[in-house]
Amino acid sequence: MIWWIALAILMYMFCAVLLAAEVFIPSEGLLTVCAILCAIVGGYIFFSYGARTGAIGIAVGLVQIPAVLIVAYKIFPKTGFGKGTYLEPSRRDADDSSPGSGQYQQLVGQTGISLTHLRPVGKCKIGDKKVECSAERGYLPKDTKVKAIRVIGAQVVVRPVEEN
Repeated sequence: MIWWIALAILMYMFCAVLLAAEVFIPSEGLLTVCAILCAIVGGYIFFSYGARTGAIGIAVGLVQIPAVLIVAYKIFPKTGFGKGTYLEPSRRDADDSSPGSGQYQQLVGQTGISLTHLRPVGKCKIGDKKVECSAERGYLPKDTKVKAIRVIGAQVVVRPVEEN
């Protein structure tokens, strides 16, 4: 008799493990179906010894299955194997929200020349760097002398230089 009760408890354990594995292994519900079958078999074994044993068995299952799931989702990621399984969130600097903005800040205030037409976006050479630029207003023809006034994201905003 004790072996059958141990088997029923083991079936509940398999049920919980299969439910936890369903999250990690794409089985299209097959593991869930197997978990439900394990729970039904475990309950059948308990109830085959009487209603009282069956009720105790259901109570064991109601405690054991969530306990195994809690272990799987709360404790497993902190284990050595779990750390290798889960992805770490990416670490980001405050300045990297817009790519390239930090490297172009030193260009503000410098003058250069437009390499293409700015309609309003094009290429400019400012200092010794070729960068993507955006005209502050409207259209600027090629070979216009420009001055970098600010950086927005990865784009340098320029305005034409007034020559006196």
